[in-house]
Amino acid sequence: MLGCLGLRIKPKCIPCLIDVRSREAMRALGSSEKAFNLCIKVVREILRLLDETRQTTRIATELYRIVLKTVGSDPYKADKEEANRIALAILPRAESLLNRLEDRFERFRMAVRFSLVGNAIDPGVSGYKFNLSELERAVQTVKLQVDDTAAAFRLIGNGSEVLYLCDNAGEIVFDRLLVRELRRIGAHVTVAVRSEPYQNDATLEDAEASGMAEEADGLMAC
Repeated sequence: MLGCLGLRIKPKCIPCLIDVRSREAMRALGSSEKAFNLCIKVVREILRLLDETRQTTRIATELYRIVLKTVGSDPYKADKEEANRIALAILPRAESLLNRLEDRFERFRMAVRFSLVGNAIDPGVSGYKFNLSELERAVQTVKLQVDDTAAAFRLIGNGSEVLYLCDNAGEIVFDRLLVRELRRIGAHVTVAVRSEPYQNDATLEDAEASGMAEEADGLMAC
């Protein structure tokens, strides 16, 4: 589903959206009648939304709001807390690896790689496993299909204004390293997070829990 976000919906997105929202319902409500009715509501709502729009992002968000309203709490809250806990435990090792470097660009590039590796921290995935021994290998072997790191580094200078959009809980901990390097270069960094829960996306609560709130020059929710 993530590959479809922001794009026009494709046939393969439809069963994926229904599956994800249904699993959220069952995670929170089990096999109850309430869960059954919520799953039916999701199916009906996606049919209604498809008559109005083909934007996957809007459809996914509207369906999630239905789940959130019915369940009454964030179904990903425990997963996000666990992701932040794991990332914070790994952070000192990441800082140690980064601090071996003196060249400003190499530090910046390494911080970018840590942010990418942060995507691997997702305890909500079946069979999830990530540990300290894998960190260095993952950072060194991560591949960028489009690598604009050097161009980005050249654009960012003393006095630059940077708006940094955070993605997931857990990952936001490693984003701290990149925000730190951006500020070291001389940029003024404002970090943006979700204003309301959506799957495992980082919110203000995660910004506080991860330490990002103290790392950035400014923090906003959108």
